[in-house]
Amino acid sequence: MSIRLLHLCSSAEQSQTLSRILEPTHSLYITGTLTDTRAVLTREHNWQLLLIDIQIIQQQGERHCQALIEKARSLNIQCAITGTSRIPTDQMLALRLGCLGDMPLPCIPPLVKAQVETWCTISRSLRLESQHKHELQQTQQAAILSLAHTLRLRDYSSGNHTLRCQHFVRALAEKLSQHPEFRQELADQQTIDLLSLGAALHDIGKTGISDSILQKPGSLSAEEYELMKQHTWYGYQALNDAEQLLSKPVRESTRQFIRFGKQITLSHHERWDGNGYPQALKGKQIPVAARLMAVADVYDAITSERTNQPEQSHQVAVETIQQGRARQFDPAIVDAFMTITELFASTNRALQARYPADEVQRQVDTNSLH
Repeated sequence: MSIRLLHLCSSAEQSQTLSRILEPTHSLYITGTLTDTRAVLTREHNWQLLLIDIQIIQQQGERHCQALIEKARSLNIQCAITGTSRIPTDQMLALRLGCLGDMPLPCIPPLVKAQVETWCTISRSLRLESQHKHELQQTQQAAILSLAHTLRLRDYSSGNHTLRCQHFVRALAEKLSQHPEFRQELADQQTIDLLSLGAALHDIGKTGISDSILQKPGSLSAEEYELMKQHTWYGYQALNDAEQLLSKPVRESTRQFIRFGKQITLSHHERWDGNGYPQALKGKQIPVAARLMAVADVYDAITSERTNQPEQSHQVAVETIQQGRARQFDPAIVDAFMTITELFASTNRALQARYPADEVQRQVDTNSLH
């Protein structure tokens, strides 16, 4: 089977020349516009390379071509520039746009074949590396969610609270990612992904709390409440211990995930006015990740049925969070929340259907019969 290449080119002569040189080992599919090329990339992902004629870049501008190249690379399709001159500025253009290189005119068949084969080899290697990274991330996510699930089996009153909170934290983080105050902390999609994954661990410290407290149907006594509050320290310590046990060197994404996890587990019950626990942090002393988690946690707690409280409406949750602005919650986060309350409502309905609150209770009841 021939290797498939996509060529965005305004010169029929150049495309015909490349086709003659590369056939039959490579098949060249020609497009003439950025729009057509984007449509092809959206429809089909099995291209080994995207080749772009330099004349297209000169006609359409670097910015538009850069967007197309980023689209291709997001699909693990590498890019190169064709029809260049043998001058440094063309070579620098290829590097600036994130391409593997450039193919100058005139086309010399042995050099063209060798260059394309080298690019295809690099592209295959990068694709395999990306797939391996994705598989590793899925494995890590499975391990983290399995850990979160063990808590659900002990504290079944919270149902799938952990899973729903991840989605709410993500919604808030994405909304605030362009806010001047949060732009640096929520710098990119990977950061938001790691933060929302860390949200799954916010209550893992409850594994250190006795069943008599976790599963108590009524209100906790003052003494029991003080013991329950220790779950923040237990969760933080668990992640801190895990960090110490990791093989060195530790990848930056792993360090970032653990940092978010520790911030969330320890500080998601802190309050903006300083009356929270366990450290009575105030205002911006509270990490951003924990401030986001605080809003998501309260919203889901109100709109979900618990052993010691009935499910309440979306509107009650919205009003409670609004009333907590600048007292319990960061005012900027509450303001962001108020602009996406309908998103929270629709997300909550979908998640309640997918992760019903009584699912774990039924599992526990069934298992207790065996």
